[in-house]
Amino acid sequence: MLRLNNASRFTVASIALSRVAHAQPNHKVSVNSHELSSFWKHQLVEHEKYTIEHGEDPDWCGKIPELESGAV
Repeated sequence: MLRLNNASRFTVASIALSRVAHAQPNHKVSVNSHELSSFWKHQLVEHEKYTIEHGEDPDWCGKIPELESGAV
């Protein structure tokens, strides 16, 4: 449901990333913002495909994502 309401964690993260990138163009996260945003959009597409095919969320959907050390 969150996916359909554009309130998934990927959507929220993408919006936050966009705001950081515009506010601080030289920030470490801003440099990789396009790559990260594209990855999250791909995850949303894959999630939608899986849900349509299987009628439920994929297993990875409930997992809390781990950040790489030094990512921020």
